[in-house]
Amino acid sequence: MDVIHKALFHAQIERQLLWLDRIYHKLQQRVEYASPGNVVCTESIAFQLHNFYTTAEHLMQITSQVFENPGAGWPGKLIDRMTLEIAGVRPALLREETAVYLHKLRSFRHFFRHAYTVA
Repeated sequence: MDVIHKALFHAQIERQLLWLDRIYHKLQQRVEYASPGNVVCTESIAFQLHNFYTTAEHLMQITSQVFENPGAGWPGKLIDRMTLEIAGVRPALLREETAVYLHKLRSFRHFFRHAYTVA
């Protein structure tokens, strides 16, 4: 990887990590105000969970594009691929336990994006 592509990769990763941190702090704030009857807070938490997974997915896509190939494939496969060490290319980027949680968040995001008919 040449210097320019390495710097670009680093900058993209840093930005995604910054966004993950911001979203995480928003989630912490929302959880403090959560209560069973607070629909607005619940919807805000759902939105931030959606944002958290989407940002994590972008991190994985950036990594896959740089180290593997431009077409990363389906999100579920992308998560699983990030648990693999690719000898001479990159280490495993996710533990199996983390992948399980990301799959759950991915499922939640799918529900959230298509839940417009849920009252």
